[in-house]
Amino acid sequence: MRPSQHCQKRLHPRQRQRCTYARPDNPRLDARERPTGLTDSNLTPWASGATYNPANQITSGIFNGITWTWNYNTLLQVTTETATAGSHTWVNMDYYYHAGANNGQMYQSKNFALSTAETITYNYDLLKRLTSASSSAGWSESYTIDAFSNLTGMAGSGGAPTLSVTANYQTNQISPTGITYE
Repeated sequence: MRPSQHCQKRLHPRQRQRCTYARPDNPRLDARERPTGLTDSNLTPWASGATYNPANQITSGIFNGITWTWNYNTLLQVTTETATAGSHTWVNMDYYYHAGANNGQMYQSKNFALSTAETITYNYDLLKRLTSASSSAGWSESYTIDAFSNLTGMAGSGGAPTLSVTANYQTNQISPTGITYE
């Protein structure tokens, strides 16, 4: 079967012309049609070997030559993340959540890949918005959020960045940013 015929069987008729360039190996899909690999038009592999758990969360894969793995708790929250290439570990993170809380709010993360392990603690407001973060490495940030949940300010210390913007509620744009809107 030609790649264009494969695409035509799965796509709505109006989308068929978009898919005629696809090759069966780009992207590669598993039996549940989840991507397992990606190769660009120069045949450079950008991703391969992606695997998933029964909840369709990615558990491992090789991305641009770096092997990544993720583990999850019973509430489907990521608990560990690692990235290695050869003998070097780029990422080795643990994520902590309050017991039984499935609200997406981690209260702490630890990065073991650094020469000295760094622990970051997170705080939230009653609307579950991140209000501050502080690190065992000596930096901290506090965040200002407006009534529409727009981040309008960051006050940092210990080398953490700062930010001050205003939100235009009629255009849903922030300024000053250096960003141009279309």
